[in-house]
Amino acid sequence: MGLAVIAARTLSRALIFTPGRNIENDLRNDILAHVLRLRRDELREHGAGDLVSRASNDISLVRALVGYGLLQVFNIAMALVLAGRAMVDLSPILTAACLAPVLAATLLSSGAIRTLFPLTRVAQGQLSTLSNFVLSSLQGVATVQAYGAEEAFGRRMDVHNASYMSTILKVATLAALVQPVLAFSAGVALYLLLWLGARQVDSGAVSIGDLVALSAFLLFLLPYLRSLGWLVAIVQRGRASLERIFEVLDLPLPSDVADADALPLAPGPIGFRLEGMSFTWPSDDRPSLQAIDAHIAPGSMVGIFGRTGSGKTTLLNLLARVHDPGRGEVLLEDSQGSQHELLDVPLSVLRARTTVVPQVPFLFTTTIADNISMAHEASAVRAPEAARAAALASDLELLPEGLETVVGERGVTLSGGQRQRVALARGFARDFDLLLLDDVLSAVDHDTEQRLVRAIRRRACGVGGQRPTVVVVSHRLGVLSHADQVLVLHEGRLVDSGVHSELIARPGPYRDAWIVQQDIQQVEP
Repeated sequence: MGLAVIAARTLSRALIFTPGRNIENDLRNDILAHVLRLRRDELREHGAGDLVSRASNDISLVRALVGYGLLQVFNIAMALVLAGRAMVDLSPILTAACLAPVLAATLLSSGAIRTLFPLTRVAQGQLSTLSNFVLSSLQGVATVQAYGAEEAFGRRMDVHNASYMSTILKVATLAALVQPVLAFSAGVALYLLLWLGARQVDSGAVSIGDLVALSAFLLFLLPYLRSLGWLVAIVQRGRASLERIFEVLDLPLPSDVADADALPLAPGPIGFRLEGMSFTWPSDDRPSLQAIDAHIAPGSMVGIFGRTGSGKTTLLNLLARVHDPGRGEVLLEDSQGSQHELLDVPLSVLRARTTVVPQVPFLFTTTIADNISMAHEASAVRAPEAARAAALASDLELLPEGLETVVGERGVTLSGGQRQRVALARGFARDFDLLLLDDVLSAVDHDTEQRLVRAIRRRACGVGGQRPTVVVVSHRLGVLSHADQVLVLHEGRLVDSGVHSELIARPGPYRDAWIVQQDIQQVEP
């Protein structure tokens, strides 16, 4: 029997704990894979700290539920079946007397158990808020220090921490109340067994040996009955965590076409035809773009100009399907002149043929080479040439290990201009048919700007016989002067278009900006 118990306990841990670890591993992989396929629209309500909390704390609680919780359910069930059956065979009356206080305690604890679940959800939500605040504070620690806001952020931390602590103490209090009630009921069960059993022995209904056996079985059951309170807490917290995890996993993926071959696109550059394109942010009543009609020919270099808030970045994001435009408002045009509804083009196909360099570059805490290649072997081979094209050669000579220099979190060890150029090199290192540049030259000096403009122009003129489509958002008219066409936006509307020479010759926002920039250049030494 002892050897059998050893074998059963060993197997139970291998067969139950291991699946718990496997589920933990699979859930983490599933969450990351799912989040990476989502866009900012789908993740609008979830911050980075919230996602980290769900992928760490909540998944750990699910592992506890599946591993320790399931093992305890198995142990309690087996103990009740084996010991309970033996007790019933010895004396059904005494067995019922023993189980009655446990059942009563379970019913009394049910109210606390029902309260435990919503409190657990609140506590885990507060933990997500706390994680968001800590993560954003750490990422912006330089800003906090620069403005002397350490005490203010400390007070905010105290508020978030106090709210979480208050709720988690309520959860702990309820769990602490449930466990003693069940433990007390086990003690009452033993008292009833001895009290009623003595009377049964006195009357001859049961023997002393039967009473001793019943006591032994009950003492065997008591630890499992006491663990019911702990099990209830694990189940409630695991249930709340599962709901929070599936809130992320159930976020709908961007609308896409199931069959990537259903809509064949000709190889080569891709362009767009905008037909009354409008867009309004969900949180805003005022449209960001209104009735935009324009043609971006495949293989052309198109500039987008406008004052701050005119909708330039929104337009670029709609072309890249960071956000979905309205159906029928954006048509994709391939190199053969065929036009397709943009929403009917598989998102995976569009992303594979498009390179986007955003206005605010994001660098990972790794080497510059890895930041440029993004783990693609082909891009890794082109990384040195891409760095030279992005005017990084002189900067790399000053860095301790050149391309192998590890940058800090978000590229904190690099200047703003260097981060922009690393992001631009990341775009140059990749094959693409469409290049979207969102004000990527805002943090570089005039000489570097001219070198980068020439590099962008060379890509627009074709490399190896391929001429991609390039769309450039910029405030600097020196960049836009090389474009085949410039779209001028003002308050979400397309107010003018044409080449640089035409736009500076007629009144409008473009000419006004050109005059200001010309005056600035004359003043500069």
